[in-house]
Amino acid sequence: AYCVNMPWIIALSGIGFMAEAVTYAMHIFRYKTSGGKKLLKRAPLNLHLEECGWKANRIVTAFSAMNITGSLIAILLVLAGRPE
Repeated sequence: AYCVNMPWIIALSGIGFMAEAVTYAMHIFRYKTSGGKKLLKRAPLNLHLEECGWKANRIVTAFSAMNITGSLIAILLVLAGRPE
């Protein structure tokens, strides 16, 4: 990412991990500012989805699909933005 001067593609290629981190931060912020009200049933997004009835295989498949899609978009953006 830094070799092609596009460090933002790291976040795009790991979009599932970014979603985990952002939802965790939003959950903690909401919990602390609202006096104990929760944003999600459980803090990271994958645990919230388990509480909603999703099976572990479905969660892994969904997050893998998000990361693969984000990585493909990042690759296409790098290739489109690189002059040759």
